[in-house]
Amino acid sequence: MSLANNDINDVCGWLSRKMSEARKQNYVIGLSGGIDSAVVATLCTRAVGKDRVFGILMPIHSNAEDSILATELANNLQIDIASVDVTSAFDRWHTDLLESPKIAVYLTAGHLKSDPETLKLLRANSMARMRMMNLYSIAALCNGLVVGTTNKTEAMIGYFTKYGDGGVDIEPIADFYKTEIYEIAEKLEEIPEGVKNRKPTAGLWDNQTDEDELGMTYDQLDKALAKLSGFQGIRFQGFEEDIVTKVREMILNNMHKTYLPPVFKRGGVS
Repeated sequence: MSLANNDINDVCGWLSRKMSEARKQNYVIGLSGGIDSAVVATLCTRAVGKDRVFGILMPIHSNAEDSILATELANNLQIDIASVDVTSAFDRWHTDLLESPKIAVYLTAGHLKSDPETLKLLRANSMARMRMMNLYSIAALCNGLVVGTTNKTEAMIGYFTKYGDGGVDIEPIADFYKTEIYEIAEKLEEIPEGVKNRKPTAGLWDNQTDEDELGMTYDQLDKALAKLSGFQGIRFQGFEEDIVTKVREMILNNMHKTYLPPVFKRGGVS
């Protein structure tokens, strides 16, 4: 049995135990049409059965391919899916926020940032947080746990939205590098080829891809992370020093995402 097969069995056993420990009945997963959510949905289905996994599509100005690939995956897994299109609600909220009297005045006066990059990231992170709110609402209705789809690569550099896709109950693939996720996916015949071959994207704006946004490939990123972690796996050899430097800065800048909020302790230094 290969390493990937051992990992699949181990994760499935862990998912089964965690559901029992939490005394929940279902796993709720946001399906994006991407490789990470596909792997997670497949592992959950193998772990607890197709009748206890609920896939949720949440398009917000999304590429139509997202729903097509996610639906194909759900059909292969024979799990229930629901589409919750909150585009109009998101647009109303976003407009109301920026056009509320005080905020509009502050933006005009320059007291708040209004440059295109800031507004683009605000929209992207807000989309992720609105999706998180939907997942938790559905989980409450079905006595479920919200399952995260963040891999180790993203977790280490903080490439996720705080209280968005980072706001979950359980993270089954957060100890697997992105390049390892593809290896696991090859072992899961339920995952459509279109998902396996798709360029990684969070779908946060038109033509967005993860690697373009990061400025490096996942292969380069994983090798740099392995170097920084002291990991000597054969597949991670051949790191680039300039990439390692850039990745180290990513980790430091996003470290606040990887810890619970600091709590003041009375009578001591905190």
